[in-house]
Amino acid sequence: MSNDVDEVQADSPYAHREGGRLRSKLSRIKFLVAYSVWRRKIDRHASSIKSPLSVLEVGCGAGNFLECLKAWYPGARLQAIDLDAAVVMPCARRHQEVDFVRSQSQELPFEARSFDVISALQVIEHFPQPEEFLRESARVLRDGGLILLATPNTEGLAAQWLGEKWPGIRPDHISLRSPDAWRNAVREAGFESLSEGTTLLAGFRLFGRPPFSLPLQLLQAVFGWFPWRRGESFMMVARRVES
Repeated sequence: MSNDVDEVQADSPYAHREGGRLRSKLSRIKFLVAYSVWRRKIDRHASSIKSPLSVLEVGCGAGNFLECLKAWYPGARLQAIDLDAAVVMPCARRHQEVDFVRSQSQELPFEARSFDVISALQVIEHFPQPEEFLRESARVLRDGGLILLATPNTEGLAAQWLGEKWPGIRPDHISLRSPDAWRNAVREAGFESLSEGTTLLAGFRLFGRPPFSLPLQLLQAVFGWFPWRRGESFMMVARRVES
């Protein structure tokens, strides 16, 4: 694992917590299904990138997306970055073949043109300067490289109807933006948008928990994102413009 990371207790809300073997297998299947749309996007838009892929996950959290990346791309070179030591240590123990770095995401500690794909799923809203992160991402991506973004949608139905009670409003969500604002930021950082959409209605408590959440998750796994502005999360795949 790269960089010095102190041993800490896994008390972060984003840290992985071990469960029974059956529970772990079911959880793995759940995330493989839930994230399958990202695999389709990567396969479609990274088809011209030579294998093996080099992927950086920003904000690795519990490592669920890393688990999917390992299953989808067995030969890929995977690296992950997170500032929270309580997240990094358990995740590093769980994924020993992945290189981990504990660092700020606004100053990525990598050389220029190091990666083919960067994933930043539900993390960019945590950054005080997301535009700087996008510029750094463009710097460390190779020409034609992809960035995968997902972030709470301030124009979603739940955000509009629930107001201050919307789950997307949290103390650590310091950079909530509209889809138009994110499009502009991505373009100004040196990317072109390839695919966009939103998810369904998980922001409403009724639809965000089983059993009502399950049909929506299956719909999303089958059909991917939806071409409407009112879903819970805004999703984007963008390509670094060749310089």
